[in-house]
Amino acid sequence: MATPLAAPSDVISTTALFFTGALVMRGAGCTINDLWDRNLDPHVERTRLRPLARRAITPQQAIVFLGGQLTTGLAVLLSLPFECFWYATPSLVLVTLYPLAKRVTYYPQFVLGLTFSWGAMMGFPALGVDLLANQAALTAAACLYASNVAWTVLYDMIYAHMDIKDDAKAGIKSIALKHEKETKVVLSGLAVVQLGLLSATGVAAGLGPVFFVGTVGGAAVTLGTMIRRVKLKEVKNCWWWFVNGAWFTGGAISLGLAGEYAAHLFGWYGDVGEGEDDWKSHVLHAQRYNCAAAMASRLVLVLGDLFIPDRASFKKLLAPGKIGQILCLGNITDRETYEFLRAIAPDLQIVKGDFDVEAPNLALSKVVTHGSLRIGFTHGHTIIPPGDGDSLLIAARQMDVDVLLWGGTHKFEAYEMEGKFFVNPGSATGAMCTGWWTEDEEPTPSFVLMDVQGDVLVLYVYQLRKDAEGNENVAVEKVSFRKNGGGAS
Repeated sequence: MATPLAAPSDVISTTALFFTGALVMRGAGCTINDLWDRNLDPHVERTRLRPLARRAITPQQAIVFLGGQLTTGLAVLLSLPFECFWYATPSLVLVTLYPLAKRVTYYPQFVLGLTFSWGAMMGFPALGVDLLANQAALTAAACLYASNVAWTVLYDMIYAHMDIKDDAKAGIKSIALKHEKETKVVLSGLAVVQLGLLSATGVAAGLGPVFFVGTVGGAAVTLGTMIRRVKLKEVKNCWWWFVNGAWFTGGAISLGLAGEYAAHLFGWYGDVGEGEDDWKSHVLHAQRYNCAAAMASRLVLVLGDLFIPDRASFKKLLAPGKIGQILCLGNITDRETYEFLRAIAPDLQIVKGDFDVEAPNLALSKVVTHGSLRIGFTHGHTIIPPGDGDSLLIAARQMDVDVLLWGGTHKFEAYEMEGKFFVNPGSATGAMCTGWWTEDEEPTPSFVLMDVQGDVLVLYVYQLRKDAEGNENVAVEKVSFRKNGGGAS
């Protein structure tokens, strides 16, 4: 799952596209395979009646049909985010290599697994996840992909047992021929590898018990049953388990993932709590949401004017290793605070505030990119009049950004205007600022945790508030914005 959690409509539409694409490209792979094997298939009982093998169609006609399949596949691909195009390219090479693999190695099923499992890698960018910018997502994607490779080799090894005698006569290599006498041992080993990699996927993604019980547990039961009951000497029995076993295990994996998604969608794992543990609780939820159908980009901490480093008790809420980047909107004022922020996240981006007189080389504004959003940030003293909406809009247009972060007022604001999103994180230390707080108001320390998933920005606004008795507690507010179609909410 992703942070923010992908909408059910997005999940359903993306799943439908992937199902269609898988169906079409599997057919294209079969056509390519039949073209390569048209002189081998007549010698195998199960394949001798295929159109090319029995010469019902010519290779030229098959190539025309293949062109139609690939065109349909391209149409599906173009319906997905553009980033998917680059991820899809390697699969075309793999589809072509599989028919050749059976001529040179006893493990063509491994090449088939690399081919058929590629959708596991594409699912992440399909929901706006940049795998190259998100190590946790890349780890989860790689584990999920590898688990599918092991699964494909497993069930195709059973499939290969149907042709084992004919393959031996025709000189066609397969893993079933290589390990005919210890097939069930190999199948069991592959199942263990698959289950281990599925578990690693869940750990990398920070997924909950629904995934581990439904996906990992369900796969263990269905795989164990298939391996124990399949009769490798009987062609019909191998065929039955090949067809139905794939649905049993695939169904368990899919239901577990769907259940994990539902658990987050309906809050079965609970919400972010109150008090000092809010930050730790949110990070846990962010980690859980980070993977499966999609994985979120790195978390970004946005800080406004600091001035007085020890004024607010936010330091104990900030944990090194959890934040990928810090955007500081100026007025750090001292070296100690700078070193503290660098310890939290080495990627510290700073712009010059009106009191940063000892740092003349700092830029007045910067732009970073997360997902599909360009995010600009500057200190408020560059906006004239200060905090003026029209002036902020002009600045956002000049910087060519979707989101503009600014400081200077020491007061949190977030709003959408003319398709752009404007955020002031306030002051993390609650420093006073004349003109923005009334005389009887005490400034509320605040900072923003920012998460971008594709074209959606989610802010988690942390504010240190006092109750009537003077006790401090951390309140968390969630604000979201979607590029080209949705305002703040």
